Parts: sequence; structure tokens; C-alpha cells
Amino acid sequence: LNYPLGPKRLQQNLDFLVSNLGYEVPSGRASLLALVRQVVLKLPPPLLHEQADRLLLPLVARLVNETDRSCVAAVGEAVRALLGRVCAQSGGAKAAGARERVLKLLRAWFAAAPQQPALARAAAQLAG
Repeated sequence: LNYPLGPKRLQQNLDFLVSNLGYEVPSGRASLLALVRQVVLKLPPPLLHEQADRLLLPLVARLVNETDRSCVAAVGEAVRALLGRVCAQSGGAKAAGARERVLKLLRAWFAAAPQQPALARAAAQLAG
């Protein structure tokens, strides 16, 4: 990500990646998930903190619904990279806000466990 992108263009690129997480061919999903992981690792922290929700929710949905074992591992790596960077202790107010949003999601998903076990399973997978 050495090429400067405007906020709108970055948003379009991330939306394109997220919209293709459900690609029907497993090898294509695996390639896309590897790309998402690299984007997560290379985005500057302030941008990543702003975009964390946009990436996390579709990745968790893919993690819960994925049937291919190699893709499950790839989703796990992408989520692990995202959470590792978002939940790092450095980063100031944006990082703290992103961490709080992730924790708020986990708490809400655990609270919904009796009615929606899939959400509880997703929260447990994210919490490690």
C-alpha cells in the first residue's frame, strides 16, 4: 500500500474484497483471504483502526459459514492478523476505540448465545 489512495477509493477496494469472500471456488476464496491478510498487515494503523469493523464482521461470518478446511485456516489467519494489530496496546485513541468496538461485539454475541448459538460460537472462536 505504497500508492496513496483517497478515502473513497480505499473504501471501494475494501468493499470489493469483502464482497468476494463468498466466492464459490475454494481456491479463489483462499487466495482472496491471503490478500485480505496482507492488506491487514500493510494498512497503516490509523486506517486499519478506522476500517476494522468493515473487515471483521464479514471475516467472522465467513469463519462461521466456511466449509473448506484450508479456507477456515486462511480466515483464521486473517482474523488473527486483524485482531493482533487492532488490539495492540499502542495506537492512541483510534486504537482504543477499535479495541472497544471489538470487545463490545464479543460481549453482545456472548449475550445472544441462548437465542443464537452461532453467534456464541463466533465469539468463542474470536476470543480464542
